[in-house]
Amino acid sequence: MKRILYISDLNEAAPLYHSQILPQTVELRRYFDVTMLKMTKNEETGYINDSFHYSSIKGDYYYYLAAINFYRQKESVNSFLKQGKFDLIYSRGLRGGLVGSFVKHYLYKNCITLLNDTRGFSLDGMKNNFINRVILSKSERFVFKSADILFLVSNYLKEKVCSQYQFDKNNAHVFPTFVADNKFDFNEENRALIRKGMQLSDGDIVLLYSGNLADYQNVEFFLKAYSRSTNPNLKMIFLTNAPEINSLVNKYQIPADKIRIRSAKYADIEKYYHAADFGLLIRDNTVTNKSAAPTKFSEYLNAGLSIIINDIESDYVRQFKRLKPEGFLLPKKEDLTACFNSITKSDVKRNNLKINTLAGIVKEQRDILKTWLNSSSTDKPMAPARQMT
Repeated sequence: MKRILYISDLNEAAPLYHSQILPQTVELRRYFDVTMLKMTKNEETGYINDSFHYSSIKGDYYYYLAAINFYRQKESVNSFLKQGKFDLIYSRGLRGGLVGSFVKHYLYKNCITLLNDTRGFSLDGMKNNFINRVILSKSERFVFKSADILFLVSNYLKEKVCSQYQFDKNNAHVFPTFVADNKFDFNEENRALIRKGMQLSDGDIVLLYSGNLADYQNVEFFLKAYSRSTNPNLKMIFLTNAPEINSLVNKYQIPADKIRIRSAKYADIEKYYHAADFGLLIRDNTVTNKSAAPTKFSEYLNAGLSIIINDIESDYVRQFKRLKPEGFLLPKKEDLTACFNSITKSDVKRNNLKINTLAGIVKEQRDILKTWLNSSSTDKPMAPARQMT
């Protein structure tokens, strides 16, 4: 069985580790011998469990600091890699890609295939100043020039990366963010139980938002729109771990009986999805959002929710137009209050779609990886790149 070194840019402290990285590595292990190397800033030294071998690399990993930290731990990383010969490096994100690039160059003398899985716009989460732009530019160039294969989260991001770094589009493949198979399957009994516990009646039309309060999520915008709605039947479930939500609700003077705020672990979120009728996804037409494949888009649909979204230049909106699921596609986000006011019980309909599921996406990734792993280093596969329609 071919051996893959999976370099994770996150560890157990991050929700995405549990909803994305761990499920993907578990699924990949159906086809390959996968060993995970994860990065962490704490003092853990690594451990072994029943499924994966783990090791820790301490510190942050943007370019110069990444190089310094890598050299400091070069021997310990090399010792970890000597557990067995790997056939391919699967690196996730820019930080994982930097470590993967260092491993490829300095420990494998470039004699190993490097895949980088880029899940979003790199500047997100960093202050947009000159120094950070220079650091990110150098970091990205090093990773994308070192990589043999790219998995990218959107067609917009693919075009941007391939154009900017002259990467061969035949070896760049688009895979949207996946959701776990069957996790969000609608359950009527659960819906009734949760709605009863939240004191939601059969006549209530329930909106759902699930996620953080980052600016690009437009949380304040739709809370303001909701506060202005005159529809007496609308209620909202707000699912987040961010305590700041309470001050936002107070800011827009949303009555307590109109909104239910809950914090839930990833393992339990589908229970609240089932209790709702419409999922909210309101984004601006920015580089960040055009580059993204929001997990909640797939989660909402797989949970049977109708969706309220606005029209922007993105893969998920194009997918909405193609699939024509239940819900509302607003020409512009400013139409949201009018949409809220117009919703009636007759608009509450269940979607019955299964899209972007883990097993299906990893199966496609498996086929690409097998093509590379079965080719010699001088015989690069040139199959047409996978596109998301």
